[in-house]
Order: sequence, then structure tokens, then C-alpha cells
Amino acid sequence: MKVPIRSSQDLGELIALGRKRRGLSQRDVAKKLGVTQAWISRVERGNQKCWIGQVLRLATFLNVDLVGEVTPDKKREPHVKGEYPDLDTLLEED
Repeated sequence: MKVPIRSSQDLGELIALGRKRRGLSQRDVAKKLGVTQAWISRVERGNQKCWIGQVLRLATFLNVDLVGEVTPDKKREPHVKGEYPDLDTLLEED
């Protein structure tokens, strides 16, 4: 199933789907990865303050492939050092 990931909520839903398809509880996954069940829950709810490395490890464990695509003609303004643009705002500009 290909699902565009445009927000942390989209990623969380995909992670939850991968976990459920493997028949695992949040507690099962947390124990295997050495994190808390609460952290797994935050990821699945789309919490934006989860470490990307840990989320990628979780996706890999659940066999959730994250595939990126660069499309032409998407004009983006570079951000000022130290200021990070809101991803949802950038996506709405299209």
C-alpha cells in the first residue's frame, strides 16, 4: 500500500498500521525496541517531537518502507539559519 506521508500524523498512522498488521501491541513493540509504550503511542498519534532516528528504527522494525520522491518545479524559499519552516505550510503553498 502506497500512502503519501505529508505530516507526522500520516507517518503515525502508517506506523500503527504496520504494527497492527504484524499482530503486535504497542507494549510488544516498545519492549523489543527498548522504548516505552507511551513513546510508541506518541509516534502513532503524530507527535512532532519524537526523534527521527528512533522513528526510522521503528518503521524499519515494522517493515514500513518510507520512500521519498523529489518532484520538479516545486519552488521553495530557503529558510534562515536557525528558523525552520512549518512543513504543513510549505505543502499548502503548492
